[in-house]
Amino acid sequence: MRKALRSVLAALLLAACLCSCDRDGEIIPRKKFARIYADMYLADTWLMNAPIESRLRADTTAFYNPILEKYGYTLEDYWASVSYYMQDPDRFSRIIGKSGDILENELKAIEKTKEAADSLQNPKMRKAKEVPEQ
Repeated sequence: MRKALRSVLAALLLAACLCSCDRDGEIIPRKKFARIYADMYLADTWLMNAPIESRLRADTTAFYNPILEKYGYTLEDYWASVSYYMQDPDRFSRIIGKSGDILENELKAIEKTKEAADSLQNPKMRKAKEVPEQ
């Protein structure tokens, strides 16, 4: 999953480098930026699996606006942040890594919830997991 996340985000970085000439905007804190990138990755994954007509209609910059707005930021803030964090590639790489960690933790939580729901629905699984009394 990290490899896919990095390839998607590498494309975003390339676009950012090409478009980030002296933009005004607020710098997004690292923790929020990692969360935003995690949400962007989920949105990209959804879009890749969407019908072709949806993919063709999606304007990438407008596609991310709802994510940025959810956190109280604008596209200008995003570009300013990319420009800022690209000055220190190691720090930017850690932000991307944190995004991957966020996604992995969410996946684990979903899997635990699914297992719990499955065990409640299936009495045989519930009995198999119960520890016999001594």
